[in-house]
Amino acid sequence: MIEEQVTVTKTRGEVAWVKTAEGKAGCASCSSSGSCGVSLLSGLWKNRQEISFKASNPVGAKTGDTAILAIPETTFIKGALALYLLPLISLMGFSIAAKLLFNPLSDLPIIAAGLIGFSASLLWLRIRHHTVAKSTLPEISRIVPASQAVILPP
Repeated sequence: MIEEQVTVTKTRGEVAWVKTAEGKAGCASCSSSGSCGVSLLSGLWKNRQEISFKASNPVGAKTGDTAILAIPETTFIKGALALYLLPLISLMGFSIAAKLLFNPLSDLPIIAAGLIGFSASLLWLRIRHHTVAKSTLPEISRIVPASQAVILPP
């Protein structure tokens, strides 16, 4: 299980919306933070609107609670593969299919087909994300007592 400390922002029945502890990662304290790409990229999203996501709430966490979110490794790996490999495979597959089926004189139709495949895979992933089964949601495994919680930014 992969675990992360989160704050519950909203609840509805057995589902909760949570946000992670921003800046909690080791980037702030790492000696390489000035030259690391991860810390540079995280700085781009500092001022953006916070993103909450759904999680199963079998422990009954309430709004404002600090909790531990658990994600099974298999779910994490499947999600990462779908998010990274599917668009890449679609882009390449549509491009190769356009080249083999139409044998165009220029590369523009091949590029267009690749972009269509890439866009179609992203659309499919977005639709699938909204219709995902409850069993694949990350789960709040326990509520952290206030004395042990890391203070999260507002």
